[in-house]
Amino acid sequence: MATLETAASRVFAIDELLEEILTYLSIDRVLLAKRVCRNWNRLIASSPSLQRILFKRTDLSRPLRAYNPLFEDFFEDIGCKNDVTGEGGKPVPASLKISPQSMRKLILHCPREWKSMTMFQPPCPYWLTMPSASIFHGINVKFLNEANVPVMKGVGKANWIMETEADKIRLARTNRAHLDQTLSRRFARGVNSRLARGAVSNA
Repeated sequence: MATLETAASRVFAIDELLEEILTYLSIDRVLLAKRVCRNWNRLIASSPSLQRILFKRTDLSRPLRAYNPLFEDFFEDIGCKNDVTGEGGKPVPASLKISPQSMRKLILHCPREWKSMTMFQPPCPYWLTMPSASIFHGINVKFLNEANVPVMKGVGKANWIMETEADKIRLARTNRAHLDQTLSRRFARGVNSRLARGAVSNA
């Protein structure tokens, strides 16, 4: 048993062998491997092949485009054509759709490691759509992101747009309510003034 443990330790102590072993792991397992020790963390952070697995470095060797499985549960729809390029060799834009509720959850609970990850591999431009919701006064958001924009940066931009537009609507409603109150008071004063003048005239 001690011999096997010693042999394994020797293998894991060699960066090239450890890197080769880790390339067979899924993205979530590679993230867990970073927590094993500082040496593993260092290796994973500096390895181009492992960074490609983590959707942090472009992988042009893929014949078909894939999406980041870590974000799968947060998006209502992930539209991604398998072809890496379309007509003229240009990347075909993908599409993502997220609800305001999922957006909030993702922003509040997104692990630090995810924040620099792209959504697609190899990366491609992608449309990010957020449908209307009552909490945001029925605002719809849709915009195109560049290929290498991390998905969390796109989500953060969508949230900023939502908040900005919602603030504008709230401000407009507040100003409208204030204007209505002002007009009502002026109207009431005018009516009272006319009534007072009428009373004096009758006297």
